[in-house]
Amino acid sequence: MSFQRRHYALIAETIATFGTHMGPLGALDMTAETKASIATFFAGKLRDTNPNFNRDRFLRACKV
Repeated sequence: MSFQRRHYALIAETIATFGTHMGPLGALDMTAETKASIATFFAGKLRDTNPNFNRDRFLRACKV
């Protein structure tokens, strides 16, 4: 599977909304540490999908 910029942006946007978004079951509450751990985990995995993947840019987009 080939990821495109829009896929990375969608993942980052989703992570960024944790703790602020009201889902069907209520707020997606999450500590800042947990959110950062999830974003960092994704960044490590996504780096394997594209040699030009920018980890720092992704983490900023995740708002961590």
